[in-house]
Amino acid sequence: MCLAIPGKIVKIDDIQKVAIVDFGGLKQEVRLDLVDIDKSYLGHYALVHVGYVIQIMSPEQGEETLGLFREYADAVEKDIMAEQLAFGKKGLG
Repeated sequence: MCLAIPGKIVKIDDIQKVAIVDFGGLKQEVRLDLVDIDKSYLGHYALVHVGYVIQIMSPEQGEETLGLFREYADAVEKDIMAEQLAFGKKGLG
């Protein structure tokens, strides 16, 4: 399974075909070879897969997608906590 992660575009270099994308505080240089964008896309979100931007998202779409990621992560964390609690009650023997 492949997963493309959305990140906010904070810098674009049209000549080098790269951008700096912010993934919640982690800034990464990514390639723009697969999309056609210019500096007007600063503040938009990019779906990034293996270092390449594969799709541009509006700020609203990016925030909505990140919200869904957070909801999923919270649900998984609750499930893990419930399993750990149930395991702790059963014990090892």
